[in-house]
Amino acid sequence: MDTSYCEKFGFEAGKIRARLAMLGLGDGDKVLARRLQDKVIRPNLDEITGQFYRILLQHDEFVSILSSSSSLDNLKSTQRQYLLSLGLNFGEQSYFEGRLKVGMAHVWVGVSLPMYQCAYRILQQLLVDHIPESSGKKDILISFILKITTLDMTLATEAYHNARVLGLEQNLENLQNQAESLQAQLEKDSLTQILSRSSINRILTDIAQGRRTESICLIMADLDYFKQVNDNYGHLVGDDVLRDVAGRIHGSLRHEDAVGRYGGEEFLIVLAGADLKGGKEIAERIRTRIDSNPFHSSGFEIDVAISQGLIKIRPGESVSEMIRRADEALYQAKHNGRNRVEVGE
Repeated sequence: MDTSYCEKFGFEAGKIRARLAMLGLGDGDKVLARRLQDKVIRPNLDEITGQFYRILLQHDEFVSILSSSSSLDNLKSTQRQYLLSLGLNFGEQSYFEGRLKVGMAHVWVGVSLPMYQCAYRILQQLLVDHIPESSGKKDILISFILKITTLDMTLATEAYHNARVLGLEQNLENLQNQAESLQAQLEKDSLTQILSRSSINRILTDIAQGRRTESICLIMADLDYFKQVNDNYGHLVGDDVLRDVAGRIHGSLRHEDAVGRYGGEEFLIVLAGADLKGGKEIAERIRTRIDSNPFHSSGFEIDVAISQGLIKIRPGESVSEMIRRADEALYQAKHNGRNRVEVGE
């Protein structure tokens, strides 16, 4: 079994407690971590991510790294996953392990430590700028942002230092394995563990480019009135419902099908070798599994329904055209009463 980075770099329980104490992070900050997620990060996730990369793209060093390592979409996806975990369970070894992995990934793609530290300063300011004026005790939340981002930055620095001390940067095979592991993580949506948006888009791109020739249907699905779930029960319960919905959709599909989270409470479902009749049968199976049994989280019993737009993909059709037609069919399902399947033109 591979040794964890915490083991390699000596982050046992005592060292973790000492690092947290040095930064003044304690049990009381766990509430602030949740407030940061609910009040700042989740409502502004796309805006913060977009601004972060717009600023970085003004600097030649970052542009050079981008051209030689990964696509901007993949980097944005990784950044969103990072932000959605920022501060949560910061006292656990798993948090330290994840942050050390992030640092090692940046070593592998060639991000310099000064650039990494500058990027953290940019991120700190963006998080502070997105604290709502109505938020009480704003100064306390700013203090927590500075502490938790500093913790993450120290762990990245630790990864850089130890990569050189232990010679990990020379072990190309090991670093390649880590890169492949991180890439595999990017294939999945961090919350629901089904395919990510970029992964499901790659499948559609293969279809559009003629790499698959069988009959294929596409479903655009969206939960009905899901905002009410978050408003009435909170985002943690909403996340539980999304995970359960994803599991029910996946359990309704065949081995050759694929489902990815398109965004928020929207899902894209690719049905391989299916005509419209077979596709509608699967879509109805999904709808019934979600509608027939309530969801349970934190003692609540919650009824959820789903609307779906179904199309058969046309030969030579572009990805944007596929999604546009499926989205139009979904709109009809919403317009015609929701909790239903509509077949598009």
